[in-house]
Amino acid sequence: MINYTVPMLLTKGFIDKRNNIGAGAGILYIASDAGVHPDKGLVVYGASKAALINSAISISKELAGRKISSPTEFLSTKSFINIITPSLF
Repeated sequence: MINYTVPMLLTKGFIDKRNNIGAGAGILYIASDAGVHPDKGLVVYGASKAALINSAISISKELAGRKISSPTEFLSTKSFINIITPSLF
C-alpha cells in the first residue's frame, strides 16, 4: 500500500494551492512493469503500481489547466507528469 499512498500524499502536497506551481514544475512517478504486466506472486505489488499508473494519468488530465501535464507538452510548457515503469527484463 505504501507504493501508492506515499506518492499520492506527496502529490497532494505538491499541487496544494499554497504551493506555487509554474513553468518548470513536474511530477515523476516510478511505477513498475508489474503494474502493466501482472505476474504470479506480485498481486498486491502489481495492483499498487497499476493504481499509481492510472492515478498519474487521471491527475495529468485534472492538472492540465495548471500547465502540469503529459511529457508531450513538456517541450512547450516545461511542466510535466510522467511515469517510469522499469522492468527486470
